[in-house]
Amino acid sequence: MPFESKTIKEVTAFMTEARERHAYALAADALDRKEAVDDVAFAAASPQEGGGSTQWDPKAIKQRLAAKRPILTENRLPTFIAQVVNDGRQSKPAIKITPLDGGNPKTAEVLQSRIRHIEYESDADIVYDTARKHQVTSGRGFLRVTTRYKDNHKSNEQEPHLERISNQFAVLFGPAKEYDCSDADFCFVTTNISKDEHKRRFGAETTAARSNFFANGECPAPEWFNTGKAGLEVQICEYWLKIHKNRKRVQLKDSTETRWQDEAAPELVDESVEAWDADDVKVYQYILDGAEPLDETEWLVPYIGIVPQWGDEQVVDGVRRTYSLIRNAKDPQRLINRYVSNIAEAVALAPKNPYRAPFGAIDGFEDIWENLNNEARSVAPYNQYDADGREIRPPEREQAEPPIQALVVGYNQAVDALKASMGIFDPSLGAQSNEVSSLAIESRKKESDNANFHFHDNEARTRRTVGRILLALLKVLDTGEKTVPIRTEDGKTKTVRINTPQPYRDDQTGEMVHHVLAEGDYSAGVSTGPSYLSQREQAFDTYSKIATADKNFMTLAGDILFANLDAPGSEEIAERYRMALPPALQAKKGQQQQIPPQVQQMLQQGKQTMMQQSQAIQKLQQMLESKQPEVQARIQIAQMQEDTKRRQIEAEIRIAELNAGVKSAIARLENEVDAIQHGLNLDQEQTQASQQQTHEQALASGQQDHEKDLQTSQQDADRQSQQQQLDAQQQADVQPAPDSQQQPQQ
Repeated sequence: MPFESKTIKEVTAFMTEARERHAYALAADALDRKEAVDDVAFAAASPQEGGGSTQWDPKAIKQRLAAKRPILTENRLPTFIAQVVNDGRQSKPAIKITPLDGGNPKTAEVLQSRIRHIEYESDADIVYDTARKHQVTSGRGFLRVTTRYKDNHKSNEQEPHLERISNQFAVLFGPAKEYDCSDADFCFVTTNISKDEHKRRFGAETTAARSNFFANGECPAPEWFNTGKAGLEVQICEYWLKIHKNRKRVQLKDSTETRWQDEAAPELVDESVEAWDADDVKVYQYILDGAEPLDETEWLVPYIGIVPQWGDEQVVDGVRRTYSLIRNAKDPQRLINRYVSNIAEAVALAPKNPYRAPFGAIDGFEDIWENLNNEARSVAPYNQYDADGREIRPPEREQAEPPIQALVVGYNQAVDALKASMGIFDPSLGAQSNEVSSLAIESRKKESDNANFHFHDNEARTRRTVGRILLALLKVLDTGEKTVPIRTEDGKTKTVRINTPQPYRDDQTGEMVHHVLAEGDYSAGVSTGPSYLSQREQAFDTYSKIATADKNFMTLAGDILFANLDAPGSEEIAERYRMALPPALQAKKGQQQQIPPQVQQMLQQGKQTMMQQSQAIQKLQQMLESKQPEVQARIQIAQMQEDTKRRQIEAEIRIAELNAGVKSAIARLENEVDAIQHGLNLDQEQTQASQQQTHEQALASGQQDHEKDLQTSQQDADRQSQQQQLDAQQQADVQPAPDSQQQPQQ
């Protein structure tokens, strides 16, 4: 809707409609806005001129000032507000992209990482925290989704960007039924600027500037001009406007894609599917000053770039109302202030109780007794006798106990009422309560969280709308083949190529990927829970306790422990632990070790050779043990077995190093395998030589034993022969001669 082609009458009608819509939105929001403004001022408890604060009724302040009574404020609300706000900081909803029809899960991860990078570059923590604090304090918060040029206008390419809206009362939405006001047809964001800034930004030829901002003439919008202090400011509005157009939509042949009928080539249209009516929505952003449009921009997507974040929502008399955390806590807070002031007053008046003095008892000492409550005196004189000599009783102080105890009881009841009005109790605030067991304390904390969960849930809805707008912007801005930055969940930034003609292999994962943002549909959702940093801190604390109890934990999972430690050098330590792991545990999460086939074959052959050598050694050992028991005392075979195992472990370590990812590992591993094979050959030769030597020694030892046995046998035979000869000789000497035997008897 360019204004260059519009007549003065059309522009005037446009401005009249815009001013009327602004007045209507302001009137419709008047009651809710008034209470929200009061909530902010009440929570801040700003001092008022003349005493008191915004937490006191003006009439009560006037009465107490007149009576010179104390006006104290014990503001307990900021602590409760911070409790809910900071809970949201610890459990931040995260935008999650999921694929729909035709969507690619890997591309969904890229889109999600892309949005995470946009949030990082936009300082989204500040944007979200501001909206959350406004939501809790006043029941309404807002943020802006816009675009900006890359590299601070050094590039003509634009990228999505998030901005905070520091004044939540500057936003006015038109009539809407949806939570995120996505069905609203217009929205205003107002601000006041000086007249000099108006001239600098929009030039001196505007209608307002030429007429000296209607200082002396008829003003078309008196509430827009000559506002602020001394009438030196001008109200400027962003006017977001939806333009609806009813058009026909058609189905294309051999495709699930649809197009506008007046934009589709006739030969591509599927005539079997009848065209249907559809609402074509275009969004424009105008800058107005009440007199004329100063700027006009056609927005890239059919969503208004202002996203609300409401507090508690209720419909009262057919009108949607929003409530802050402290809306129902104001009266208990006022009661606390009254009790604190009354207690202070009672304590201050306690030492000023009057004295009861008999007539004539203090005559002549009036000055002393009048200042007795203000001065510290050790002696207070009085007249003991009257003029007639009669004794006078000494003065006595009135004993009136101030009702401090009753005031304290009422004060404690007011404090409990304040907590109950917001559903936040002592355990949630870190204070000691009546609960003793951890289960009871956690149950009370959960009650507090549930009582205010609608704030966190509404924030998640807002974050989902932000994700939907960012996703639509990315599909418009990230067109054509390009390299875009993304940010992983652990905070690392890298780049990825999108919209490439053909799939390509990812340098890090080794997988074939193809990210085309225009193909397929994707949905923006929200995942809730602790932030990634909080999860890392909790994981490190849990793993540390396990490591203390389990001695083997650091050997098997030391890399995981240090990977979750957010400290300098933790990644290097984790990597060293990872390198020391067994090969089966060295694969990183989400990755598999990729070994070239030729290397796998060489390694398999090496393992088979080592297995054969091991079997041969075992068989040789059995043969030696069965034949020669004395060989068992020798440790050579055991040493060879241990050396073989050590070499096998070294080979496995080299396999793990190969899996680290260097492309030159194949050649190096071949050399290492050759070296292993050479060492095994040497070991085999040494084993065979040792076996042959052992066998020869065994044979030589047996031959020597045999020769010794033969020699012993020969010696025994010789000794036996000699013994036989000696016995024969002795027998021959004992027998008589033949002649003597034949002599006759006398």
